[in-house]
Amino acid sequence: MQPELLDAYSHLALMLQLKGEEYWDEAISCYQKALNLNPADPTADIGVATILYHQGKLSQSEQLRYADRAYALGNSQKELGDLQAAIDSYRIAISMNSSLTDAKHALRTALQERDNVTIKVSCVKQ
Repeated sequence: MQPELLDAYSHLALMLQLKGEEYWDEAISCYQKALNLNPADPTADIGVATILYHQGKLSQSEQLRYADRAYALGNSQKELGDLQAAIDSYRIAISMNSSLTDAKHALRTALQERDNVTIKVSCVKQ
């Protein structure tokens, strides 16, 4: 596995995804290249699922499965200290399954932690 290449494909895919619907096919292609390098990569897998969800191409059972995966990814990201990535993953989980109360609680907690860090940093700068 080539971690630098995997990260490059995943970052490019995310940028394309965020640019808008007209770039989603290219984003999926980049995510699939990342998955070819590491089939177990949750970021790329959830990235593809998120696009398919917004296109209305995921079944209800797939939505529930990917919502659980996104929630688990968010927990891992939070443990690693990447609050913004965790927040994004929790939001994906909730969008696919609004009944995920654990994800809602985790999102609220992560947002509070992020805001507290921001407040502390701004106080130190003053």
